[in-house]
Amino acid sequence: MRKITRKGWVRKLDKLLGVIVKERDGKCIVCGTTQNLTPGHLFSRIAYSTRWDLDNVYAQCLNCNFRHESDPYPMFEAVQENIGGKVFNGNLITNTEIFIEDLHRKYVTPHKFKDFQLEELYHQLEGYLCGLYELSK
Repeated sequence: MRKITRKGWVRKLDKLLGVIVKERDGKCIVCGTTQNLTPGHLFSRIAYSTRWDLDNVYAQCLNCNFRHESDPYPMFEAVQENIGGKVFNGNLITNTEIFIEDLHRKYVTPHKFKDFQLEELYHQLEGYLCGLYELSK
């Protein structure tokens, strides 16, 4: 069996994250459509510290995700409206400003993943997806 490269793990994680976010959210967080959903990152996916963080990624339609590049405000507004007072990823969100500040702090803090950590994260996200499928039954 061939060893999966670092780039391979990144691709696998990105693909799995897309499946999870579409299953979890089911509609665009900004406009509400269920068509052409993609994983949209509140803070850019360039930072590995939050690239696969489920608190940072939400389902967005292609149009809203594309618009987010030049105008991030609608998504920030939608996140604040949709997660405040709810249990999100196992945590009760009582203050969305603190939630977003904490996420931003995590985003700006560099994190280097080793290959085995990417593999572990992949298996954690697989488990999360299995839990989502169990809840939907």
